[in-house]
Amino acid sequence: MSNFTYLSVQGVPILPGEETYDRVLWVSSVKGGDANDGRDRSKPLASLFGSSGAFAKVADGASGYPDGTLIIVGKGHTENVDAADVASELSTNKRVKVRGLGHGVDRPTLTWTVATSTFLMDTDSLWLDNLNLNLEPGSGTVTVAAPITISGNGCALTRIKARAGTDANNKVTKAIVVTGDDCLFDDVFIYSATAAEATTFVELTGADRFRARKLRIVGATSAVNVGSLRFLTTASTNIEIEDFFIANNKAASTTAVSGLASCTGQARNGHLHVLANTATELTGAWATKASVQFKDVVVTNDVGEVGASLLPLSA
Repeated sequence: MSNFTYLSVQGVPILPGEETYDRVLWVSSVKGGDANDGRDRSKPLASLFGSSGAFAKVADGASGYPDGTLIIVGKGHTENVDAADVASELSTNKRVKVRGLGHGVDRPTLTWTVATSTFLMDTDSLWLDNLNLNLEPGSGTVTVAAPITISGNGCALTRIKARAGTDANNKVTKAIVVTGDDCLFDDVFIYSATAAEATTFVELTGADRFRARKLRIVGATSAVNVGSLRFLTTASTNIEIEDFFIANNKAASTTAVSGLASCTGQARNGHLHVLANTATELTGAWATKASVQFKDVVVTNDVGEVGASLLPLSA
């Protein structure tokens, strides 16, 4: 047992998985302050965003930090995403990991509060880890159009719980849009009340080599034939999705995943769920399979059922 949060060699923090960073910034809305420099755990910054926040203090390799910056966010931290491009202070700086401390409700929570509020992950290798994301405010009457857009390459969402709709009055249009290459979702749970219909919850456009493990999407789209995961406009190639559950809970829904011609890759060990309750969904719950290959993917097309194999079966 050790009281070390991480080990370091010559001041360079070393985390599991051989992660190394040139410096660490600490953030906590519970005990932080804008006057702190954030370099000491006992004197954290109060916020991620804004001119006094952690993103404003990040500098990449061009400024002498080639191995990037680790931002550690304390248990119980809360912060609002209340403007368009709220993380604009990050500018073009790369290789930044935001790592939350705690488990479950103790994890740091970000809440999108206005319809135009956005977190643009538009720089390469930006990584959000172990956070609760309320992509809409949960009260009032607010539809957040596009909470997160990932256009940077090599970005990641890991150990994320994201609320994408509380009711018919508080919801999103598109929860997460990915246009960057080589992005990763790992242990991401996106959930929404059935009444909080969205166009889609994860949309991939030209997201080559997108990888997802333990992806769970539960919600209702606004059209029975549009999936909770949607490929759109430009094919995403060499994708890899495994250990997934994707549900479209709209009444009479036929599609859990909307595919796209020319997409390539693999989908393994998954469960698709729709509510049309006809045999057609055993083929069409993943619409337009294109050149994606499937292994051990099942479909349920009503509640209270055991999954049947996605069709057609290989000869």
